[in-house]
Amino acid sequence: MTEITTDLDGYLSSEYPAQIAEAERLCSVEDPEETPYKSRYAAVEILQGIESKLLFYQLSDASSPVLPTIIALARLRIGIINLETEENYHAEQHITQALDTLEQKWPANCLQVLEGLNNMGILWNNRTEYSKAEEYLTRAEKLYHSLPPDSPLEDEDKQPGLRDKLEAQHTRTLFYLAQVFGYSKEVSKSAQYCLKTLQRQLSSGAYDPLEWSKYALSIALYYTLEDMLEHAKQCLQAASWMATAPDQVHVANLCLGWGKVFAQQLTNSAASAKLVGGQAISASAHDGDDGDLCLFDMNRIIDSGWHSFLPISIDKVSMKMVRSLDEARKVFDRGMVCLRKAHEYYVLDGYVSDYFSIVEDMCMLYGGLLVFETSPDAREKNFRDRIALLEPLSDQLSTEHFHAMLQQINFTLGELYVELYELIVKVMTQTKDQSPAMAKKINSILTRSTKHFQLFIKSFEKRNKQDPSKPGTLEIDPDNMEAYVTARMHLGKLYSKVITPQPPVMAKYLQAAMEQYKWVHDYARQNPGTKADEFASVAGQMAELMPMMIAKVLTQS
Repeated sequence: MTEITTDLDGYLSSEYPAQIAEAERLCSVEDPEETPYKSRYAAVEILQGIESKLLFYQLSDASSPVLPTIIALARLRIGIINLETEENYHAEQHITQALDTLEQKWPANCLQVLEGLNNMGILWNNRTEYSKAEEYLTRAEKLYHSLPPDSPLEDEDKQPGLRDKLEAQHTRTLFYLAQVFGYSKEVSKSAQYCLKTLQRQLSSGAYDPLEWSKYALSIALYYTLEDMLEHAKQCLQAASWMATAPDQVHVANLCLGWGKVFAQQLTNSAASAKLVGGQAISASAHDGDDGDLCLFDMNRIIDSGWHSFLPISIDKVSMKMVRSLDEARKVFDRGMVCLRKAHEYYVLDGYVSDYFSIVEDMCMLYGGLLVFETSPDAREKNFRDRIALLEPLSDQLSTEHFHAMLQQINFTLGELYVELYELIVKVMTQTKDQSPAMAKKINSILTRSTKHFQLFIKSFEKRNKQDPSKPGTLEIDPDNMEAYVTARMHLGKLYSKVITPQPPVMAKYLQAAMEQYKWVHDYARQNPGTKADEFASVAGQMAELMPMMIAKVLTQS
């Protein structure tokens, strides 16, 4: 046994280190596309030879306490290479066997344990088994936190730079957790871990500036949706400063991120504003600006100079609540110029969904600005500008391919025209303008609103394939029931508001209004428990009132 032990010691001191070095060298080789894993396969052969030889020594009763650990380290390396060469079954076997041994001796080989757990997280993430991936990565996170932060590590004297490598491995753990939580739709946790990753990368200096910028932008969009606008602003600033040589897509996405945060800022300000003499007095004690918040060490942020591609200056952006029309217009202008820049890339031909999403953000800006506008002319222009953004889409998009989007567009247009109608009627009442031109203007608005609500309603009819000339069957999903019934109620009102000097024509419009109200009332009675119930009472009353109004109109002829 003494001879075997001596032979083992000789092997571990000479041949073994050389074999490990050669395996590592092979793993760093970039093979041609025809044989992408040739060098890695060669590395696996060397490592399997090491494993076989060490197992021989172990079976020969060679008394070395380090043998199980060295065998486990060889298996771990084989498993990681298996994962890289897409041999997931073998990867799982080798890494699991390695961890069974290495974790028992924690905190010895702490770097390799974390690396093994991280790779198991990647393996299960690739299999879309996100809970399993989270299990391994969370284990890695807990083990890391069990290490003394300032005390020397057990293997530090044998492995120069171990602490730095360990910190880098933990950063990977956080990064993988961010991805896993993203895939499993746990958006809040994903953003939390992404932020931790970015902060650690910034501290270590180990990152690619453009990739860092893209991840910072992704969490900025999350913070915007969560209404954490100061968080979003700081992430956008950092992302913009760090964006080295950005491509067109990243430029467009940064502009989009800034446009969204300005739209949310203006919307929040409008929601909390109370107009007093043209000034907006915030009803909220919180002004939207967290002055003490600092997500990143700004001394480590590299200003690449590339942010000059942005159409705005980002240095002194404030997320404070807007309190006046002048302030509102400044935020509006910033938002619109950013969104228009994003539209230069996300054009309608090829990026329909992105294009429409940007239009929605533009409409959001207009909606926020409207609260601060006091001039009737400015308010009318606000509505017409929003309509001008949406109406071409109603005409251009294919019903077959963009059915749900067109439903949303037509319903929104119908409601915008209703609001515009109410504004014009208010102006007409105040100015006592009863001119034919005013009547024509009102009728034009009513006609446009009616058109879009009719298109919206028709979109829920399933075509009769056997006889296309016959009406289709009505299919309204619960999520759209309220909007559908609202559209019917709007049509009832719109038909009854048409201005015409001809009583028979007016009677036809009132008849059409009655049919809409009657439909809502009858549907609610036949389908109890739906959203139609909320409109049933008013619809029933209006349906009963219409015959009297028709009779009254016809007596005037």
